[in-house]
Amino acid sequence: MSAKKNEAYANQATISQEIDELNRELGLRKGYYPKAISLNKLTQAQADEQVRILTSGKHRLASMRMIQARLTPGQANILNAMFAYFGPELEQAWTYLMRNPEIAYEALPTHATTAS
Repeated sequence: MSAKKNEAYANQATISQEIDELNRELGLRKGYYPKAISLNKLTQAQADEQVRILTSGKHRLASMRMIQARLTPGQANILNAMFAYFGPELEQAWTYLMRNPEIAYEALPTHATTAS
């Protein structure tokens, strides 16, 4: 692993820290947006969309935290190392699978479930 990727991994925040920061940011924006809208710096639609995106990110992180909580420590370390090494492409694929679990299920090989 390159030094740059090692540094990125070492500086990685936890999912809980990321969720806390998103909650803090959502709180700040909910306080700021009414004033910004009244001053025509932002439309209500823009504010709603930005809140929707932040909330979606918070929910996605919460889902990932729930899945990672079910992993053994070794599995979690492997997953985190893979994210750090392969970067955004792997994280995007992981996120897609988290949002569409039926795709992952369909990719699994089928096994006979009846006894002979």
